[in-house]
Amino acid sequence: MTKKTLREPLDKAIEIVGLKKLADELGITYQSIRGWQLYNRMPDSEYSCRTRYSEKIEKLTKGKVKRSDLLSFVPPCKKVKK
Repeated sequence: MTKKTLREPLDKAIEIVGLKKLADELGITYQSIRGWQLYNRMPDSEYSCRTRYSEKIEKLTKGKVKRSDLLSFVPPCKKVKK
C-alpha cells in the first residue's frame, strides 16, 4: 500500500488552474503552495478550520481535485454565516 501524498492532487490542481492563478485565487503566494508540496501537508490553519483553501481548490478545479484528497482527514468545520 502506498502512502497518500499531497503532491499528486496539488500537481493536478496546478495543472488545471495554473500556479500563479491558483495562488492569486487563494490570496497567497505561489511559494506557499510550493511549501505545501515540499512538506506534504496543508497549513495547520486548514485543519483548525481558520482557512478553507482545500474547499476553494475543489471549486477552482470544478471537483477534479477533492478536498479529501488534499487533507489527510477532513475536519468537521462549521459554516460561518456572513
